[in-house]
This record gives sequence, C-alpha cells and structure tokens, in this order.
Amino acid sequence: MRNYVLFVIVGIVLGCQGCASTSSLSPTTTTFPNFSHWDDIPSIASFPADKAPAVIHRASRGLEADEKYRRRAAQARRRPDILWGAYHFCNGTNVQRQLDFTMRQIAYDPAGRYRTLVVFDFEHNVVGRGNHMSVAALAQLIRRFHAQTGVYPVIYVNPNWFNKRVHSDRHSAEDERVIRKCPLWTSAYKAKPNPTAIFRNWTVWQYSGDTTNAGYGDYAGGFEKARHPRGVKGVGKKLEMNLYRGSKSSLKAFWSRHSIPTRY
Repeated sequence: MRNYVLFVIVGIVLGCQGCASTSSLSPTTTTFPNFSHWDDIPSIASFPADKAPAVIHRASRGLEADEKYRRRAAQARRRPDILWGAYHFCNGTNVQRQLDFTMRQIAYDPAGRYRTLVVFDFEHNVVGRGNHMSVAALAQLIRRFHAQTGVYPVIYVNPNWFNKRVHSDRHSAEDERVIRKCPLWTSAYKAKPNPTAIFRNWTVWQYSGDTTNAGYGDYAGGFEKARHPRGVKGVGKKLEMNLYRGSKSSLKAFWSRHSIPTRY
C-alpha cells in the first residue's frame, strides 16, 4: 500500500499535468455515445455516422452477459463507417474467469474479420455489495489480456473513486506501470475531469451520464456547450456521451491500436 504522503505528492504532480491537459482541449474534438442494455435505442445500423462515428457498448459485467450486446454488434457490422467498441464491467470475480467470459462474449478470434475496441470498466460496483475488483487485479487482467491479444485495452474509471482505491488497495509499482500503458477513459459531468492517479492524461472523456443525469454541456455555455452535445439526433436527446480529443481520422487510428479481431 502506498505511503499517504507519497500519494499526495504524486497527486500534485498528476494534478499539474491534468491542469495543462483539461483546461484547454484540442481545437478538434470528436464526440460519440456509449450504451448498455438499459438504453432504448433504434438499430445501430440506422445511426448517423457524422454524429456517432463510434459506439461503445457494454458486453458483460463479471460473469454476466449484456443481453443486447450481440444483437447490436451484428447491427453495427452493417455499418463499416461506424467504429465499434465493447466494455466489460469488472467485479471481484476471479480475473481469468472474467477475461475468458468477456472474450467469448465479444467473440475474440485471431482470424476474425471485424475489429472491436476493448474497454475494462473499473468503478464502484452497485451489484453485489463490496464486490469490486482491486487495483492489483486490474493490472493482472491487463497483463493477461495483452498476453493473449498483443493489445493494451482502454481503462474506464470514475477519477474520485479510482484515486481512493489507488490509495487504499495493496499493489505494486509494476502494477501501476502496467495500468499506465492503457489509455484512460474518464468521467466528469459538472466540470472538466479531475486528475487521475497513475494516469498522466485522459484520452476519452465521458461528459454526460444517462437520462437521469445532467452533462457538462448543460453547465457550460457558448462554444463549450456546442462542443458537448447532450444527445444524437435520431438516436436520443439524452445519452451517455463522450469526447475524444482529436479528429475522426485520429479517432480511427486510436481505435485500431486498441481493438482486437472478432467474429462479429
């Protein structure tokens, strides 16, 4: 477990880096939605690619499949102009069993004709009290995924909860180095993202939650509000929305680096 004083010092350093990165976004940004089975949406095959150039859908939680993932993945395959991603919600279940389960759900196949970006969602688990994955287990999951695919996944966190876990969970410096190799997908709805322990910067920012939550654009004004649309016309007025700091072509290159071949 990290010494508290060291953790504060690291947090200050990361905070300085975060200030530079989150206070001024790249002039070019790209927004896109993410979903789970909870969302009532039209067929992904009908999505407007100019407003939804990418989609990330929950594939699994622990050892439980998202009931709508495979059907929607099949819809997305009819739209090669839309990038497809899958996220696995981590819990305290055995790491290897979780990895095996979600790889089956995503349909990983080294000879697969499609590409699926993979995200490990590391956050507070409201299903099963205290059934959370540890920081050390997250590092183990990343190692095993990389050993199997040669790819580093994206990691999604709530920065406040994650920072507390880094402080309280027993883990090694090597665990942190492994986690840091992954791009960060962070969340913040009322303001720009807080600094996140371990990570130097964020790559994707979830700036609005589901229909019951406001989003960053609801609090911002003018140009900032315009850069953070709350929904997608033809899909939904209030969606979980994300911002990638870069162009659509840059997003496509990023997607390629962190995706794996799949059968669908």
